[in-house]
Amino acid sequence: MDIGTMLLIGGVGLRAGANIYGGYSSIKQGKYQQDILQYQADYLAVAGKIGEERLRRQLRQIVGAQRAATAAAGFQADSGTPLELQIASEMEADIDIALLRQAGSMDQLRLSLQGAAARAEGYGLASGMFFSAGAAGLDTLLSQGARHGWFKPAKKIPAATTYNAASWPQGVP
Repeated sequence: MDIGTMLLIGGVGLRAGANIYGGYSSIKQGKYQQDILQYQADYLAVAGKIGEERLRRQLRQIVGAQRAATAAAGFQADSGTPLELQIASEMEADIDIALLRQAGSMDQLRLSLQGAAARAEGYGLASGMFFSAGAAGLDTLLSQGARHGWFKPAKKIPAATTYNAASWPQGVP
C-alpha cells in the first residue's frame, strides 16, 4: 500500500471518527435538553402547589372576614344569606384552583413534549452522523479496492438471445 493510500484511509478514518463522536454528542445534548425541560416541568408543578395553597389561604381569610362582618352586623353566619355567601366564595376559589391546576398541567405537558422532541432530535442527528461515518468507510474501501485490484470483475453475461414463441412451454403466452 502506498503512502497516498494510507493518508487517504487515515483521513477517512478521521472523518468517520469525527462523525461518530458528533453522533454521540448529539445524543448527549438531546438528553441534556430533555433533563432541563423536565426540571422546568417539575418546578412548575411545585410552583402550582404553592399557588394553590396561596389561593386556599386567601379563601380562608375572605371567609373569616365575611363571618366577622356578618357577626358584627348581628347576623348568624352559619345559615341563610351569610352561609350562601361563604359557599359562593368557596366555589369561586375551587374554580380558580381548578383553572390553576389545568394551566399548570398544560405547561408541564408542553415542556415534557418539548423534552421528548429534543431527545428525538438528538437521536436523529446521531443516526445521520453514524450513517455518514459508515458511508465514508465504505467509500474508501470501494475506491481503494478498485484502485488496487482487490475486486475481480464479474463474468460477462452473454447478450440476450431471442426466443421462438413456438418453443415456449404450453400455457405461456
